[in-house]
Amino acid sequence: MIVSDCSTTSCAFDLSIKDLRTDVKNPYVILHGKGSKIRSVYLQSGIMKWYERYMQLFHEKTPNQEDYLFYSIVHGQQCKLTQPAISKRMKLHANKARLTCNEIPDNMHAHLWRHTAACHWRENGINIVEIKELMGHASLTSTMVYQDVTDKQKREAIKSLENNVTQTIKKKWTMPANRSLAAILGINLD
Repeated sequence: MIVSDCSTTSCAFDLSIKDLRTDVKNPYVILHGKGSKIRSVYLQSGIMKWYERYMQLFHEKTPNQEDYLFYSIVHGQQCKLTQPAISKRMKLHANKARLTCNEIPDNMHAHLWRHTAACHWRENGINIVEIKELMGHASLTSTMVYQDVTDKQKREAIKSLENNVTQTIKKKWTMPANRSLAAILGINLD
């Protein structure tokens, strides 16, 4: 739920408690994006469990709806998280996680999560137009970066070709009996 607020000099978490609609059958969050774009995103049941726990730990029993969902305490007041504060926390937690999982990248940042999610969606066969909607892009052009074939997909395609094509092709030559490749090429190894 990282949202850019580019009307200021830095990007920040700008979700207020009022932006979450959790008292409905299908809970959702209202996101305020670049260019004053607003969209809503449904919240999965697993996220709702974490949200409820978070609210118990970091907000009063009846919180002010105008309060930021995520905040920093500055001079005793709850303030909007800044991009540097978010980056600092992400790097701190990534360094801890890397102790048990060496696949965590060194340069962890919020946009990396977003990019990785879109790449995994594409690898899993989600349509590029659906990814556009999930990412909140106004134009399909912005999403086309995820259309590129991934290295994993390339390897699987080559492996498939090797399995399907090379096994069915009749060999055009065979090695003469008792002759080495060096002898066939006219190389004297003696």
